[in-house]
Amino acid sequence: MRDPCVFYVHGQYVRYAENSLYTFSNKSRLRYEIVKFVTSKYFNYFIILLIFVYSVLLGAKDYTDVNNESEINQFLHKIDPYFNIIIYVEFLLKIVAMGFVIGEGTYMSDPWNWIDFVVVFSSLLELTLSTISNGDNFKMPSALRAIRLLRPLKLLN
Repeated sequence: MRDPCVFYVHGQYVRYAENSLYTFSNKSRLRYEIVKFVTSKYFNYFIILLIFVYSVLLGAKDYTDVNNESEINQFLHKIDPYFNIIIYVEFLLKIVAMGFVIGEGTYMSDPWNWIDFVVVFSSLLELTLSTISNGDNFKMPSALRAIRLLRPLKLLN
């Protein structure tokens, strides 16, 4: 009997939830293609490279420049949304591929993904708070900014 939670991609079997977000079943062609994409070694290499580059850039940031007037801080401020969009897309693709919470092999069943979830959620919260403030010299809580430093932990996985 065939296991309904198993996908065969890249010459190996991966086990994820039977359905994802109560919308994408294990028979969905779209979900299969997303599983195939997020389990690709090239996708993983790209994400690892992105995290490495982002970590180096965060290390290069001038933390003594509180007004973000230095060139490196202005550059980081400009490219940060692009990094975040890629991280959001990775997060959404993995949730569609794996399922979110309910079932075996879901995104939240892996403790490494808990860190990723906290980083993505805090980044979205930071974006929301800065959008609501409408640029009125809103100072982001340092705790939210510091959570971004957890991204390199994904490299350990």
